Amino acid sequence: MSAPEILIGIMGIFFVAPVVNLLGCWDVVRQNLIAIMGIIFLSTLLVFGISGKLSQLVIDRKGADEDV
Repeated sequence: MSAPEILIGIMGIFFVAPVVNLLGCWDVVRQNLIAIMGIIFLSTLLVFGISGKLSQLVIDRKGADEDV
């Protein structure tokens, strides 16, 4: 069994503690749910944008190196 298969097999263990903690703080989370969802949405868009720009930069730079 390879390392990724082992990690996927025990992945649930990594999420149990955070989920239990969220359930313990549900009143606070529920009060701020709109703000939390907005932050998740905006940060996801930011990551997509930065990843896309960096990918384009690498592709353009690689293409320029091949032209030489």
